[in-house]
Amino acid sequence: MFSRNVLVAVGAASLMTCMSTAWAGSMETMTTVHRFSDEAQVKGAEASLMRSHSGVAMKLSTSELPPAEAITVWWVVFNQPENCSDQKCGENDIFNLDADEKPILNSDGSAPMNLAAIDAAKVSILRADGHVIDKSGDARYAAGLVKGDTSEAIIGPGLLDPIFAEIHLVLRSHGPAQAGKLDDMLYSINGGCADKFPNPPCTDLQFVVFMPPK
Repeated sequence: MFSRNVLVAVGAASLMTCMSTAWAGSMETMTTVHRFSDEAQVKGAEASLMRSHSGVAMKLSTSELPPAEAITVWWVVFNQPENCSDQKCGENDIFNLDADEKPILNSDGSAPMNLAAIDAAKVSILRADGHVIDKSGDARYAAGLVKGDTSEAIIGPGLLDPIFAEIHLVLRSHGPAQAGKLDDMLYSINGGCADKFPNPPCTDLQFVVFMPPK
């Protein structure tokens, strides 16, 4: 039997091959990478997004990541960004936040999802990639996302509008890599972490924002 890692790698390679035939007339955007802790730019880090009518593909090169930790990258797709709050897509379009931008927990302590905002902006969150970070703290990620594909989605309809969707990338730490749990840590959003929100030691470390073309 093939391991999950092998099967996913083969599937990703096939996806990228299929998408490469559709890049005629595509557009590429380069942008910076920022830390969640203070929103400061990660020095020397950059990300690119290629858009076509059939889907998108990203490349991400970053640093300042904790060595030996399992860190995944997630697509956060706002298919209708014009419906985001204050004309700016962000955490309050996914979570219920108070005036200090802190999550308002549900009565059972579960994740405070802002379902109305998620529906308005047609938000979808999908896995993109994941690695264990080496001692340098540097990492490179790459992934493609085909229009309408929900195979890696945890919420939402996937990518509906590859050209005009606002697309964010979120780098999420799952803590130190653990033998026997690595597949779960690299292929699920809370793998290796507590079930109850905010799911420690899982934490979002860095982010990238690709604005739609004007």
